[in-house]
Amino acid sequence: MEKLQVRNLRDDDIPKKAGLNPLLKLMISMTNVRWRKIKRVFKYSNYRGMFTSFWDKKDTEILKGCISGDELNALIDKCKQNNVTVNSAITTAFIKASGERSDVGLAASIRPQGFEGMANCATGISIQYTYDDSRSFWENVSSVHELIYRKLENPSKKYFILNFMASLDPTLVDAAYLSAEGCLDNNLARKAADMFGYTGNPKSISITNLTRTDIPQSFGNYTLSDLFFVAPLVPNARRIIGILTFGGKMTVTMQFDKSRGADERVFFTEALKILSDRQEAPVTAR
Repeated sequence: MEKLQVRNLRDDDIPKKAGLNPLLKLMISMTNVRWRKIKRVFKYSNYRGMFTSFWDKKDTEILKGCISGDELNALIDKCKQNNVTVNSAITTAFIKASGERSDVGLAASIRPQGFEGMANCATGISIQYTYDDSRSFWENVSSVHELIYRKLENPSKKYFILNFMASLDPTLVDAAYLSAEGCLDNNLARKAADMFGYTGNPKSISITNLTRTDIPQSFGNYTLSDLFFVAPLVPNARRIIGILTFGGKMTVTMQFDKSRGADERVFFTEALKILSDRQEAPVTAR
């Protein structure tokens, strides 16, 4: 049996030039000092209460669609012709389907080259974009692609969220979650929750693309025919989209609040239709 490789994030995984700017470091340091004067050590009952509060207000629905075979190959080829990634095309399709200026959160890989074991090798970036109907789809994709890679190619922006969260006192991060769920009455924790986007208007679209999963399809007498990824809920996102490619098939899932069901089903179906139109082949959704 193959031994599972596990690897923790190390300080040298983040480039030194990706550090926070001095003014922000000072602000975080002052916030930590203030918090440590009133710091709380939370118990299991606190986290259990937060869990209960979160799910008492949540009733979610998950949609699933897929692109496979010739349809997927056509989409990949079209992206190559336009010098963009499939991820950028998918992101643009969802932005277009939203019909609004979209604040998009994107998970991004920081996996060390050559390492294929288990680890949370991810960071996050965000872009804001309004689809321009006066331009072609692929022209819009190019603009979205440029916005994404402008951040991914800038170490300070690519690693910002990791550096920022790592600089905060860990219990303040927990306090922000507790405050957002009404389980902690503390002004500093409330401000942290607002700063993290846990209150107010959430990001309209959040996407995690795990890309191609290189695992076997056959295990002795068993065959894995379908594999999909449902991205976990986060309090600062309205729609959570998970993408995974396996066995020549790319599946797209979206988790959202069921109270918005009709609108979100139209949104999801429209986004897949936009991708289908780009490749002139059917895409299924259910």
